[in-house]
Amino acid sequence: MFFGKTKTTLSVRISLAILFQQTDYLVSHSTWFNPGRSKKVIVTYAISKVLFDCLEGKTIDFDLIWRQQNVYPELINALEISTSEANSFLVDNSENMLSIEFAKKTSIMGGL
Repeated sequence: MFFGKTKTTLSVRISLAILFQQTDYLVSHSTWFNPGRSKKVIVTYAISKVLFDCLEGKTIDFDLIWRQQNVYPELINALEISTSEANSFLVDNSENMLSIEFAKKTSIMGGL
């Protein structure tokens, strides 16, 4: 299930909150995360990447997240990859800028 043009249900909204919390947890407990960097930017970019992949034929099973009240293993794997890629992208390209300021630049949106 993806957003499409249908009304977003309460279960999908709660599933998105669960997705955000799990992604935040993955970043916090990763070996590569530097607490001096902006975790919220990494989390946002990683989720955006996974949602973008849904436009290319992949899906997120929000019903399964809702029923389990947790993110399923295949999605956790995708999130682990996307969080690491988002971190690397921000670290490699932000130069001396704060990652949050770098992330606001519209010119970098397609780089990830």
